Amino acid sequence: MLAASFRLQHPSPLAVLVFEVKDQKETKMKILNKWTNKGNQKRENFDLVEFMLEFGLEKSLIGLNWALINADPFSIEKERLEGLHDNCHSLIIQKLITDQRWHFVQTFPVSTEMDSSLSVSFIQQKGILNACCRSLENREDNQIFLDPLSDLQLPTNALLNGPPSVTSMRPIEMSGEPAYQRASRHYIVFRDERFSLMLIDPNGKKLYWLIVDISADGLNSGNFADSITVANYIPPIPNKPGECFYAVFMLFRQPKAVVEPLADFYDFNHPLRQKECKEELCEYRMDFDIEQFKAIHRLQFSAINWAKICFDLFEAARQISIIWKRPEIAEGIDRTAKTEGKRDGFVKARKIDFWNTKTDKAQQIEAICKHFPVNLNNKNNYQSECLINEYLITTTSSAKRTFSKNRILLNLIVILMFWLLIQRIRIFR
Repeated sequence: MLAASFRLQHPSPLAVLVFEVKDQKETKMKILNKWTNKGNQKRENFDLVEFMLEFGLEKSLIGLNWALINADPFSIEKERLEGLHDNCHSLIIQKLITDQRWHFVQTFPVSTEMDSSLSVSFIQQKGILNACCRSLENREDNQIFLDPLSDLQLPTNALLNGPPSVTSMRPIEMSGEPAYQRASRHYIVFRDERFSLMLIDPNGKKLYWLIVDISADGLNSGNFADSITVANYIPPIPNKPGECFYAVFMLFRQPKAVVEPLADFYDFNHPLRQKECKEELCEYRMDFDIEQFKAIHRLQFSAINWAKICFDLFEAARQISIIWKRPEIAEGIDRTAKTEGKRDGFVKARKIDFWNTKTDKAQQIEAICKHFPVNLNNKNNYQSECLINEYLITTTSSAKRTFSKNRILLNLIVILMFWLLIQRIRIFR
């Protein structure tokens, strides 16, 4: 049996005792019958004093040694899998304090408030990717679990398949009775334990997801149907090649004694729940203060998980696809395009200029693909035939579709003109 400890900085003692036994055969049989797996006694209930008295070993100790067994990831995971203790969050606490990566680590009482781990997983769908003279194939759907200890980097295409699956094992408690607070002359309701979940870029202060009033049952199952979504999920993906940041999931425990529930605070009139802010990174999402959020609602920092997100080849392929699909403008032509929205009763307009020409498209694609060089010895000169051909194939297929549409329209015009000619001949007859 392995000796294990699940508590960091609290080692468990392990002692080795050697006894000299006079009647070896008889004593050995008694010990085997009582303390082996066939016996009824459990190893965790072993009483050393009782053992020594029962077998007459009070004066037979001839050797003694001991050791302190400290906790490590292996022992902590072993305890969790056996359903004994889940102390995985202690490793995350240690990493947070050691790295000091984010400002809230200094302002939150991380060591005293964090009490559980947070499991987060995304689905990466199968498919084939061809971009920047590279090819990637994912032959089957993959479920990717975040691993904060290794700073796992997530593929961006996994972020585009909707909100992730989030769970955290919690004991389900019965709700208490309302209590009357004499000083403020109103009742404080002790509700079932509730939680708030957010996805944020702490350094950029960008809020990508916010859910409040999550029940313990919903958190255990990963079903947030009974909760309130304040800010809808937006995939946390960098916009520019070469950019990286950490997408951080933070779980907060809401206070049981509730004067103003979070559901009332984040009602339909709150800026975060407005249409322009619920689906996009509006100004209220772009400067989100987590320290203020925690302080206002008197929340307890309960669990955390994170992953590194970079502008990868998947995002490059997605942006290149958008560039390809833009309608092209002939070289040197300056046009004006209407955009949504009005000002003083007039539709606003902006200049397209040259950003949508064929040459400009090629330059934009080349600028993206420079960050994914095929030849590592030729990073500064990425004018490869592969990239040019890749662009020409797409534009040629697009031109073929345009030509096909124009040909159909031309045929219809010819038929119409022929029909009008016949009608005029009939009239003159």
